[in-house]
Amino acid sequence: MRTEAAYAIPSLGLNSAKQQLFCLFERIKAGNFSLVDETGKKFQFGSHQMMPQAQLMVRHEAWYKRILSHGSLGLGDSYVDGWWEVGNQKIVDLLGVALLNDLRGMVDSSLALKFRLAASRFLNSPTSLKNAAHCVSYHYDLNNAFFKKMLGSSMTYSCGLRLAPEESLSKMQSNKHQLCAEKLKLADGGKLLDIGCGWGGFLFYIASNFPGVQAHGITLSRHQFEYVRNKIDQLRLKDRISVELLDYRKAQGKYDFVVSIGMFEHVGLSSYQAFMKILKNCLKKNGIGLLHTIGEISDLDEPEDTWISTRIFPGARLPRLDEISYLMRRNGLNIAHVENLRPHYADTLRCWRENVSLRKKEISGLHTGFDRRFFRFWDYYLQSTEAGFRYGTMQLYQVLFSHGSDWPFPMRLNYPIGATST
Repeated sequence: MRTEAAYAIPSLGLNSAKQQLFCLFERIKAGNFSLVDETGKKFQFGSHQMMPQAQLMVRHEAWYKRILSHGSLGLGDSYVDGWWEVGNQKIVDLLGVALLNDLRGMVDSSLALKFRLAASRFLNSPTSLKNAAHCVSYHYDLNNAFFKKMLGSSMTYSCGLRLAPEESLSKMQSNKHQLCAEKLKLADGGKLLDIGCGWGGFLFYIASNFPGVQAHGITLSRHQFEYVRNKIDQLRLKDRISVELLDYRKAQGKYDFVVSIGMFEHVGLSSYQAFMKILKNCLKKNGIGLLHTIGEISDLDEPEDTWISTRIFPGARLPRLDEISYLMRRNGLNIAHVENLRPHYADTLRCWRENVSLRKKEISGLHTGFDRRFFRFWDYYLQSTEAGFRYGTMQLYQVLFSHGSDWPFPMRLNYPIGATST
């Protein structure tokens, strides 16, 4: 984990920094925000009647300078360092106020911050095979036992599908897997390639529900690879599914189905074309593919969350739907159906956060590094991402496509997931 004060804070006067931030807070029109400063004095911004409502308590007098000098990165890091707290532990609502009023954009749009972000992206770009492996390992090779506590029995680290308020996380992930299977028409049988298979959630769902499908998964995470391989051996599924430690750019073979769930976000803009080319090359003529990815609807020149792109997924960049559409068309892939599951990802993230909170004692015993800073780090990550889906511009797209000019789908595309999911 990163230690406190890993970068310098400029010598901007404390009062000056505080005044500048308060000028920004005066622009709050949506929601209600109160700030309790380091002396205990309370300041109110926005409307008392509007939601969301959030309170921030400053614990370090240099917090104001840190936010002005490092924007989103400084906000996240200063929370991990204990420089501020939030009322009722609702970071998601605090960031909701910031997103609804574009406070992050106002701070992160400075030329200095843009330069730092551009430099970080260049250094952490997943374009090369070596950098790609490092970027994946940075996050996903943390600890399988920790991820099991957070993700639950399905070990699925992507958006679930909540069809009823009372549904469990496991049911939500099963719903998602069923939806993917129906869109791909897996009941027809054939060979499937799962690009970025994670801990094998979809592979094992296929093995349990579609005996006519031979599924092969690839991942760049050694921990994920070993987990899936061991589980395949334990369940004696070698004749049904397989897994390989492999960069997607080295994928070979021809498949009836190609799916990628929650991996395209990590490819990087400069590798979008290479990814689409692999989809085309690995998919048989008239084969069916499904791309499940987080996306963005903000303008290309709008700043992204520098904390997420620096601390969580180095080098990652969220695609725009028009970029996906253009590159698929350019590579002979025809889009048949697009669905946005945005609210479902907000609910999924909340379930993960609740799991971490409820199992904090168990998680603490897994590793000496799973300390207070670790939990604050993950709390901020999960809540800030949830805020991006609830209040911001983050989307969750499922793009269904085929290879070739024929139409291998029903004449009307309708995917009602109901009580038959397992």
